[in-house]
Amino acid sequence: MSASALALWPKSYMVTLQASCPSCPRKVWLIAQRFGACRKKITVEYLQHVVEQKNGKEMVPVLWQFLQKEAELRLVKFLPEILALQRDLVKQFQNVPEDEYSCSIRSFISSHSSDGLRQLFHNRITIFLSTWNALRRSLETNGEIKLPKGYFNSELDLDTDFKVILPRRRGLGLCSTALVSYLINLHNEIIYTMEKFSKENNSYAVDASEVTDLHVVSYEVERDLMPLILSNCHYQVEQGGETSQEFDLEKIQRQISSHFLQGKPRLTLKGIPTLVYRHDWNFEHLFVDIKNKMAQSPLPNSAMGAISGELRSYSDVCEALSIIEVTLGFLGTAGGDSNMHLNVYVQDILQMSDQTTPVLK
Repeated sequence: MSASALALWPKSYMVTLQASCPSCPRKVWLIAQRFGACRKKITVEYLQHVVEQKNGKEMVPVLWQFLQKEAELRLVKFLPEILALQRDLVKQFQNVPEDEYSCSIRSFISSHSSDGLRQLFHNRITIFLSTWNALRRSLETNGEIKLPKGYFNSELDLDTDFKVILPRRRGLGLCSTALVSYLINLHNEIIYTMEKFSKENNSYAVDASEVTDLHVVSYEVERDLMPLILSNCHYQVEQGGETSQEFDLEKIQRQISSHFLQGKPRLTLKGIPTLVYRHDWNFEHLFVDIKNKMAQSPLPNSAMGAISGELRSYSDVCEALSIIEVTLGFLGTAGGDSNMHLNVYVQDILQMSDQTTPVLK
């Protein structure tokens, strides 16, 4: 009978062994009792302690880095759902006046008439809130986007101001943007470490706008990580009947890399959903976003002259500018058909015919 097999026996079974098998050598069940008494509970935190004791930062640097950040890395799997939530919110609230969504998160969810939409938003927002609450202290001290101190004082819940989950470049909306930025950085750090020490540079980059579940570091602690650790823990009987635990740290490092990290891309911040109002716009970036989504060609001088001729008054210019700004916002977010005429897009897709009739012919 192997020592590793005995180590897995529960204490109650050892007692049963002694009672039901009096002919078994006394040494067998004494060893079993000692295994049960000496075996330490194996957790991620315990393995981290072992790695620290064995100078793991030098010996197994990928495993060391993974364990240092594991409590946060387990949350990276929620990034695609949070990005999907942000995209839906940006589409719904682009160019909507702020006073029209001054409410709680709970009220926003309840405002949807469809049961399916209510459930979808509830699930995604719950993921957002739990992830924020788990990371808020790290965001305060290590986040790349600096937020006012008061934003971290308490945990978020469904009664929190709805503006917190709207991704913006200022105000409460910075919380949403900062959370996504932090998760992307967590992912990239461990992928960079794995590539550096494995001397492999096969990684590729994926923009935030294209991220899916397959692109991010994703695992369940109890289902995926703990079985991997336990399968590489061995027990030995030492002189005097004492037992000791030994971890195959290099093998654990290889398996974590191959199961959770290899093949994952680096993520870029490009395309992070952001609710931007006209007075916040950086038109240079907006035009680049539209150019990346749609093929374009220069406007002929004759067409520019015709447009100038149509805009005969100051009010015409202001109205046309307002329409174009709204249109640019939608095109920058969702793109469009480059072959469609602008007036058709504004009137049929954006449903703005009442506002545009005097300007667009």
